Amino acid sequence: MHRGYSVMQRLSTDEILAMYADGCRDFRSYRLQNQSMPEAKLTGCDFSCSDLSGVDFSGAMLDRCNFWGVNMNYTCMTRASVKSSNFQNSTLLGASINFSDMAAVTGNGFEIKSAAIDFLPLVYTYTFVQIGSARESLRACQAGNASSCFSQYDISTYMQWLKYRPLIQQLIKLSPAIPPVRAQL
Repeated sequence: MHRGYSVMQRLSTDEILAMYADGCRDFRSYRLQNQSMPEAKLTGCDFSCSDLSGVDFSGAMLDRCNFWGVNMNYTCMTRASVKSSNFQNSTLLGASINFSDMAAVTGNGFEIKSAAIDFLPLVYTYTFVQIGSARESLRACQAGNASSCFSQYDISTYMQWLKYRPLIQQLIKLSPAIPPVRAQL
């Protein structure tokens, strides 16, 4: 089904979902701009080097997807699950990245930052910090009473936060995530 990488072929939402239903997970180097796919289930797809600018993935299931080198400018991914996905070298200018779950995500180093500390997957953006599948507001984690962050989650997550809090706070201070701002016209 895949036509190769030399020319970016445009696909419609119906074509993408039909290909996925037929077992295709290879969407490398396709043009999918401005498609509307809220609540889509596209787990495990390879979108590397594709153009996903302006796509509406709100509430979509995008776990274990490869977004390496993808243009995701102005893409809406609000409430999308992107567990274990790769965003390296992707562009997210003006994108809505208020994900529902970013556990074990590999960030792009700008809007999405990621690290591992003693097998502890850490992901943070301009607005939140996520340890494993537990998430807290970035502002709360940087506040003076930050020891209460992650206290409502399981004891293991809370103990990891207490142990590594100074290191995580220093990492965020030295290498902050940038907001996915919209370009000035």
